[in-house]
Formats: sequence, structure tokens, C-alpha cells
Amino acid sequence: MKRVVSTILLVILLTSMLYLAFKIMPAEAAGTIYIRADGSIDPPTAPISRDGDTYTFTGNVSNGAIVVERDNVVVDGASYTLQGTGSGTGIVISGRSNVTIRSVTIKAFHYAIWLESSSNSSISGNTITNNEDGIMLYPSSNYNRISGNTITNNRYYGIWLYSFSNYNRISGNTITNNWYGLGLDTFSSYNSVSGNNMTGSNGYGIVLYEYSSYNSVSGNNIANNLYGISLGNSSSYNGISENNITENNESGILLSSSSDSSIFHNNFMDNTRQVYDVSWDYPEIPSSINIWDDGYPSGGNYWSDYTGVDGDGDGIGDTPHILDAQNVDNYPLMQPFTKIQIPGDINNDGTVDIFDCVVVALAFGSKPGDPNWNPVADINNDGIVDIFDIVVVALHFGEAG
Repeated sequence: MKRVVSTILLVILLTSMLYLAFKIMPAEAAGTIYIRADGSIDPPTAPISRDGDTYTFTGNVSNGAIVVERDNVVVDGASYTLQGTGSGTGIVISGRSNVTIRSVTIKAFHYAIWLESSSNSSISGNTITNNEDGIMLYPSSNYNRISGNTITNNRYYGIWLYSFSNYNRISGNTITNNWYGLGLDTFSSYNSVSGNNMTGSNGYGIVLYEYSSYNSVSGNNIANNLYGISLGNSSSYNGISENNITENNESGILLSSSSDSSIFHNNFMDNTRQVYDVSWDYPEIPSSINIWDDGYPSGGNYWSDYTGVDGDGDGIGDTPHILDAQNVDNYPLMQPFTKIQIPGDINNDGTVDIFDCVVVALAFGSKPGDPNWNPVADINNDGIVDIFDIVVVALHFGEAG
């Protein structure tokens, strides 16, 4: 009888232990985790495994942060979550080079990712939501790549480049329902912003602040924001082209003391005001004078409120579209501009490259309704991101328009 009771108790004990083991997996950690300069993980009990220079989450991290103190590393979130408490910074990269942050959900911090004085790093395939600010690049964060991220419902900026953050590439991101989608601020120049979906901002979809010049903004979908694009305070010599600027509630483009930018081959459709220059209502502010077409026969922009005709059938209106006395689209397009896209150029930046591969890889195996579904990665439009989509990218890899 005692043996039977003992056996029953042992079975109950083992069952309870198994239940608890499954109940607490995956492991969750609290507090700051460091990837030290010597490659070690501190504390060693953190739910992160190391394989060479790749550091992979093995569980969620809550009430803490990650500080990267080593160059040439990959931090792979493996779809786990880094959870904050509403303040502090989720991932800190300061004075580093060639750091990759990928596949992690970051929520409830002041800054989700802080990249300071760092270069040649990549932030890709992450979900950044419900923070004060999403991704922050601070002085001289050069030649970094921010691609394929979902950045949504952050209180202020989705992405903010501040103070001489130059030569960075921002492509293929979904940036929605933040107060500002993307801000380029204080001498942040020579950046490329392409193929992003920027919608639902309570302020600006894209805003270029003081002296942020020589940036390229192309191939983006900028819709249903308060303002689509804002160029302000001596942000000059920027290229704004091939964007869909649609149904923004105040204006498609807001201008304030910003001149000498080239703005053509964009589609201005059904914005409350297609373009608004602050000087029109406040004459004490210098007017903005920009270039609104690429000459003939290349043409200018498509304006949904243009009322001219195309008598000779060349696709360009016979009369200019006049914004004010100094800003005229001399060759308005009669139909929305459509770029002839290279097959496999998913982010529409004119080149089939590793960034397009990343977009397909992150959505691989997904169908509509799946958490990682991305319709632009379904190149052949068959309702699933699979090997056939990868083949298209592979066959055209390296091609440029």
C-alpha cells in the first residue's frame, strides 16, 4: 500500500514539475542586458544565446533594456518581445559599427532604439509599437539602414534623425499612426527615404526641419496624414519624386522658407490642399521657390485638381498648373505617374538588392491574415509569399533602373 501511495505521489510530483516547466517557457528576464565588448552576455542568465557574433533571443525580456558594447554583431529577436515600463530606452547602440538589430518587437519605452554616433548598422524586420518615440538616430549616425520595419502607434516620432545624421537609408518600412512618421532634423542631409508606407500620422508623414538638405524622398506612399510632407526652415536642394501623396487632411506638401528643391513625378491626389506655402498667409515669412517639373517631355506632377486639357495627346497638359507666381508646374501630367519597376524591386528604390531579399524573407510562408503578411512581398500575387517570389528577386538581383 505504501508503495502504491509513493508511486502516486511521485507521478503527481513529476506531472507538476512538467506543468511548471512548460508554464514558464519561454524564459523571461528583467533588467538591463549587456553585450559586452569581449562578446560576453551580462548577466549570463539572460534569455539570449550566442553563436559567434550572432546573439539570439530565447525568450521575452521585460522591464529592462539591451546595451550593445561590441561592433560587428547581430542581435536577432527571433520574434520575441522586449517590453519596457513606459520610460527609458529599449536598445542602446552608442559609438558602434556594423550592428544589426532584427526580428524583435519593442514596446513601452521612451525610445525603442537609440543609435548614437554609430555607422554601417542595420535595423530591419522589427515591430516597434506603443513607445514615446520609435527609432532615434543622434549625431553622426552615418550609413545606417532602416528597412522592413513595422513602426506604429508611437506617441511622437516613428523614426527621428537628429543633428548631422547623414547618408542613412530608410526603405520599405510601414510607418503608421504615429504623431510624426519620419523626421529629418538639424543638418540631417544626404539621406535616402524610399518605398515606405507612411499613413495616419496626426502631424507630418515626413518632415524635414532646419537645414536638412540634399535628401532623396522617392517612391513612398504618403496618405491620410495631417500633412503629407513638410519642408521647412532652409531645408533646400531636396529631391521629392515618384511619391503618392494622397488624401492628407491639411495639405500634401507644406512649405516654410524652403527653396531650391526638385519636386516632380509625384501624384498629388485629393489632398485638402495639394500644396500650401506658409508665406501665402504670412507675408513676413520668405516664400519658398522650388522646381515643379523635369522639363519636356519628362513632365511634372499629376494633380487631381488640374483642369487643363491635352490637345496634342502627349500626356502632358497644354497649360501650366500654377501654384503661385513663382511656383509653376509647366508640364503637368494628365495621368498618375507610374514608374516602370524592375521585377523584384520590392521597396521601389530602383535596385534589386539585399533590402528586397529581407522583405521577402521576413514575410516568407505568410498568407493574408498572418502576423508577418506583407502584400508587397507577394510578387506574383498568388496569395502566399513563397519560393516563387524569392526566385523573382534572385533572377533580377543586382539590376538597377
